[in-house]
Amino acid sequence: MRNRIDFILRNWRMRSPALADERDVVRYVANAVCERTAQLTCRYFAGRRDCLLSGNGTELRNLWEEYCVQVQSQESYLWDAYEESLVQFVTLAIGELEDYERLAIWLQTLDGLSWSADESNCQHAPVADEALVQYVLQEYVYRLAAEYENQRIRRFIARSSTRD
Repeated sequence: MRNRIDFILRNWRMRSPALADERDVVRYVANAVCERTAQLTCRYFAGRRDCLLSGNGTELRNLWEEYCVQVQSQESYLWDAYEESLVQFVTLAIGELEDYERLAIWLQTLDGLSWSADESNCQHAPVADEALVQYVLQEYVYRLAAEYENQRIRRFIARSSTRD
């Protein structure tokens, strides 16, 4: 693992010599892993066409589009089902990460920032997967869903807003 971290540091310093602070490297690693996890989540749910919750005859083609509508428009009574599916998937993705990747993400959370600011702290970081999942969802997946658009999503939102 140390060799991999050294490799990341060397490559990053070559690309961004002005940002060679260790905290910047940790943020860089965390951001890369979170972006990768959010994209993986998007692709997985975009591939799920078998269990749409928006009903028959919907123009939405997959669970990702349905989720984007929920984030961009308003949460339906099925929000908890969408949310639980996302939490389960991101939890599995977080479980596949290397320890240093999980630590880098955790250090971006409020608990991680507080822990790292305490200079008297010499214990192992109490990384909690639940905090990582919530961070990835709140900071990356929700943002991706809020920004994702296509013609089907725009039409669906326009139609549902004229019904209200």
